[in-house]
Amino acid sequence: MKIWIVYAISSMFLAGLTAFIAKKGLEGISGDLGLTVRTLFVFLFTLISAVVAVPIKDWSLLKMPN
Repeated sequence: MKIWIVYAISSMFLAGLTAFIAKKGLEGISGDLGLTVRTLFVFLFTLISAVVAVPIKDWSLLKMPN
């Protein structure tokens, strides 16, 4: 299977999961807290996919700006 298909399917799944969390999982809390939780959820899965997709040797190329 081509890698772009895997990315498309995982993106579709995570978008659906985020929408589910927005509708059902976060009932009874404020809108600001719900937005924060959804944003952290998306950030976490983006970070996980980057760790899985990017080779270890490329992580060493990251530099902090001066």
